[in-house]
Amino acid sequence: SCEWQDGSTGSEYTVLSPGIYWAEISNGFCTSRDSIQVDYFSTSVDLGNDTTLCNTETLLLEVPTQAGEWVEWQDGSIGNTYLVSGPGKYKAIKFSNDCEAADSIYVDYSFIDLQMGNDTTLCTGETLLIDIPTGQDEWVTWHDGSSGNTYLVEFPQTVVATKHNSFCSVSGTMMVAYSELSVN
Repeated sequence: SCEWQDGSTGSEYTVLSPGIYWAEISNGFCTSRDSIQVDYFSTSVDLGNDTTLCNTETLLLEVPTQAGEWVEWQDGSIGNTYLVSGPGKYKAIKFSNDCEAADSIYVDYSFIDLQMGNDTTLCTGETLLIDIPTGQDEWVTWHDGSSGNTYLVEFPQTVVATKHNSFCSVSGTMMVAYSELSVN
């Protein structure tokens, strides 16, 4: 028969917390006892919440480590940091004292594009209507504080447009000059 430190019997015992555990085995003639010290090593990984980045942003994921610990990423690379530069699922597994912990994060990218056109020169009296196409949940603001998809240029200036969505903004510049023609 086998008796454990808590008086239970059986050939197996489930350890649920740190401590000293012993088993005493008897066959009726001989008795033998052995013990073991059980310690728990705690390790964790927290990559943060799922997130959305702008098309030019990167995200540095970092898992703090101590001596004897190491981190493996979803692509098999090893190190405590990982630079995210595209959409996807990123996973870190931290190995510590024969234990492991893991976490993953989904990174999405919000792609926003701004096409203003090239710098231009107009003749005196001409105007230029700059039209910035927008998609759903996108809007445009201009250097003078106005907003809307279009901006009317009636005099020489540097036009700055900023296109926004819920996650990011991108700006562009267009130089508009005027040329006077003279007839002799």
